[in-house]
Amino acid sequence: SRASRPAMPTCTSKWSAWEGITTHCNGPAPATLAGPLNSNVRRQVIQLTSFEARILEAFLRGSEKPLAILREQAAAATVASRKHTGVGAYTDFAVPESLPEVAPSEMIFGDVNAEVDGVENGVAILLYVEKGYLSFLEFATYLGEWPEDPKLSGLGYFREEPMQPNGFSLIPVTDRDPQAVARALKGAHGQNAA
Repeated sequence: SRASRPAMPTCTSKWSAWEGITTHCNGPAPATLAGPLNSNVRRQVIQLTSFEARILEAFLRGSEKPLAILREQAAAATVASRKHTGVGAYTDFAVPESLPEVAPSEMIFGDVNAEVDGVENGVAILLYVEKGYLSFLEFATYLGEWPEDPKLSGLGYFREEPMQPNGFSLIPVTDRDPQAVARALKGAHGQNAA
């Protein structure tokens, strides 16, 4: 007699400009993924869009050890959620907690300068690290609407130019400014103006 094997889950994938590749699986799943063998589950895996991936890659460029740890997290990260606000968007990450945490555990990076098609007055982009893990990207227009399907037309960095008192101006540059990276790597609580 033939031994019966558990049924395999059925999965379908689709692509959309904002969500990237999404995979939905229905049916029995192995115990390692969803509890007891043969339990019915519905899982959704959302990958980064090429737009998000290029922005994240730009933020994580550099030889510093914390950036290497964050790149390792980014390689395993998926999208937990996305929210379009009209004038911006948020992309929240899911990172396996089995990966190493980064120190400092709270950081904010804001030195990536992106030009987005259809956004004439510029965008602000921030990458947040919380509790030692990549947390989310925040996108906001300075004026006008955030596109449903953002496309990069230019990508570079900002250099911080000190201003008085205790402030700084952002100057567009091609290469990443070591001082801007060092400031972000001090941690969210040590990030005073340049």
